[in-house]
Amino acid sequence: MRISFETLELFSLILIFISVPTVLAATGGNETLEITTTGGNETLEITTTGGNETLEITTTGGNETVETTYPTLLSLQVVNGSSPGNIKVNPELTYGSGSKLSVSSVKIYVDGNFTTEVSSNQWSSDILVGLGNHTIKASVPEITDPSNSLVKYQSSSDTVINYAGITEETFPIEYIIIVIIATIVVISAAILHLKKSRKQKISKQAVSRPKFCRKCGSKLLEKDKFCGKCGKSLLVKQ
Repeated sequence: MRISFETLELFSLILIFISVPTVLAATGGNETLEITTTGGNETLEITTTGGNETLEITTTGGNETVETTYPTLLSLQVVNGSSPGNIKVNPELTYGSGSKLSVSSVKIYVDGNFTTEVSSNQWSSDILVGLGNHTIKASVPEITDPSNSLVKYQSSSDTVINYAGITEETFPIEYIIIVIIATIVVISAAILHLKKSRKQKISKQAVSRPKFCRKCGSKLLEKDKFCGKCGKSLLVKQ
């Protein structure tokens, strides 16, 4: 390939201005030279065109300034809160190839109304939404990395869940079990008390039994519960 004298002359000028931020455009004969440089150790690109030849030079130093933007993915989990009418949410936020992204600016909307901001990748505290069914939405705006302003994370598509909430107040299962056990204990104690009282009553009735039948006057034995002649009960009602 043949390079003209004008091209070599202009290339000499490049070496003079390579360390100074500049933009130079020159035309000599049938060729065009365009130079774009930035100071420091950044990228220099030179393109010359003369006749049928093209010369392109690219140099790269180690201190370039590059802005990086990562796509993000947001998902949402919702469970009942610790008391009726409350929920807890866990917005899971990742970026790039699936790395977790921790932020405290996940916006939560209930039935279309902004409710609160929570942190990503952890369960929130109770959020009051009321009884019944609700639409829960999570949203994340574009985020700039606090430690590097050249790193940004795109805003995520809103995540919406139609949540079937609690329709009536209920007690935790532990309380229900305790109530059942306590009820069984009370009923059992009442039954034992009634049996004991009945035995004591029968014993008292046996002690107060007469020696002669009050109906027919026949003599009674100590073990008799009924009159052997007329059949009258010998137990005295208290």
